[in-house]
Amino acid sequence: MRVDPTVFVMGEDVRSGIYGDFGVEEFGEERVRDTPISSTPDSSARALALP
Repeated sequence: MRVDPTVFVMGEDVRSGIYGDFGVEEFGEERVRDTPISSTPDSSARALALP
């Protein structure tokens, strides 16, 4: 994420969950997105990421 400003993290409890902090303070809320469990947002994000 430091090298490529277009990369972001999206998932359940990624901001302050059991797996630790994924860099909200360093990268901001726009690049570290806490989302509920659902396949719809995941599929949409993948579609938007395609070249």
